[in-house]
Amino acid sequence: MDALDLVFHRSADWPRDDDGRGGRKRGIHYCTALRVTMRESSLEVVQGDFVILPCSFFISTSTRLSRLNVIWTLAPFSSPETPIQVIVYDHGQVIEDPSLTGRVGFTGIPLSADIVLNDTRVSDAGIYRCMVNNPPETADPGIGELALSVLGKSVTSSNSSTAGMLNMWPVGQNRASRGSNPALKV
Repeated sequence: MDALDLVFHRSADWPRDDDGRGGRKRGIHYCTALRVTMRESSLEVVQGDFVILPCSFFISTSTRLSRLNVIWTLAPFSSPETPIQVIVYDHGQVIEDPSLTGRVGFTGIPLSADIVLNDTRVSDAGIYRCMVNNPPETADPGIGELALSVLGKSVTSSNSSTAGMLNMWPVGQNRASRGSNPALKV
């Protein structure tokens, strides 16, 4: 059984004692753990647009959210060895990284750990990690991750009839590596 799954065990599910009764104690036994799921493993966004980074968590129904802690970090593709803290929800308070102030926010906290990232930039590309902890439910946080690619914009024009044609590809990759069509000639 995965340690990140929420598990409910009934006494009948526990090993039998010599007297045939289930488990050490009668009744319902709760073995709780936190489970974090990411609906996507990778996302793409056009530079300047917004994107929602999904992160769902599941906890015991009897657990209160008063000690909920959610931390989003980013390991940028440009420097993966130096991750940054993007946004934090800690016991009811939200703290944003100063470089992202006004561009990042939670969409449904405390019931969801999804965040929105506005006015995306090339520097936003990388591996995002969502860590959720809700003491005393579990000592270990649930962790999910996804890769975000930011697609650059470029306008290709050979004359006025093709002005305004928009081509998009991941910043840092040449067009040939994505199998794009050659520019139109009129």
